[in-house]
Amino acid sequence: MIIGGYVLVTVLTLFAPEEIVGVAYDSGGVTTSTITLP
Repeated sequence: MIIGGYVLVTVLTLFAPEEIVGVAYDSGGVTTSTITLP
């Protein structure tokens, strides 16, 4: 289940504007306390 989430996030990252990708990953890391991916 969690791998499916990572795949979904990776695919959506390809379509997101570059300016918000870093902010989105950092926001996700704050709320879930996970390691932020580049």
